Amino acid sequence: MPTASLDHPMTELVTHGGADYLSCLVQLSKLTRAERYLEIGTETGQSLSLIDCASVSVDPTYQIKFDVVGRKPACHLFQLPSDDFFARHDPSALLGGKLDLAFLDGLHHYEALLRDVINTERHCRPDSVILMHDCLPPTADMTNRGGRGSLHPKFPNFWTGDVYKTVQILMAYRPDLRIFLFDAPPTGLVAVTGLDPTSTVLADRMDEIVAEFAPRGDDPARLQAFMASITLTSTQHLVDRRSWKALLAGK
Repeated sequence: MPTASLDHPMTELVTHGGADYLSCLVQLSKLTRAERYLEIGTETGQSLSLIDCASVSVDPTYQIKFDVVGRKPACHLFQLPSDDFFARHDPSALLGGKLDLAFLDGLHHYEALLRDVINTERHCRPDSVILMHDCLPPTADMTNRGGRGSLHPKFPNFWTGDVYKTVQILMAYRPDLRIFLFDAPPTGLVAVTGLDPTSTVLADRMDEIVAEFAPRGDDPARLQAFMASITLTSTQHLVDRRSWKALLAGK
């Protein structure tokens, strides 16, 4: 469970004790029977290499070290910022249908992740799943916007930026969504479903939202309040399809 102390910026705010986020990604690709996958923020290709279905990957500066093609029937790589990708390309057309699963791990600024969510949702079905990485930071010192990694010995050089704010935004402005906060090490994994590809709420209010959540001096206190208010979902719900369906059904 989250703790509520910020006596020091490296105080551990939350303990993620479930399966790691990559294992969860693989499990969710199986539980959703994903045939079409989108990934934003691929970098070395580790996460992309674990997916077997037709995929679209977007990253402005690839540093591929893994076999990202593997057994995929198709694998499209786009080396450009995600905003440019969505302005020029249609992932649904590339993959031959709506997305089943998306993994968003791009620029670690809340407004960038929010744009990625908006653009991705347009290519989803209601039962598709959007995953957001790094949104449940275990320490405050890794949430800066400048790219400075954590000094905590347990999380050396980890940097999440302030993408945790995107979860707060979705909770506040899109109560129709179903949001699950998984205790996946090292920085949590957030699953969003119950999607509405026709919704324009976030896009229409983008300027208002960005201003509301703009960086402020009290961000550490706001982070503390957020982490103290949330309830983590156990990654045990991703063990099999029965558990996953029970979670979706609210059981």
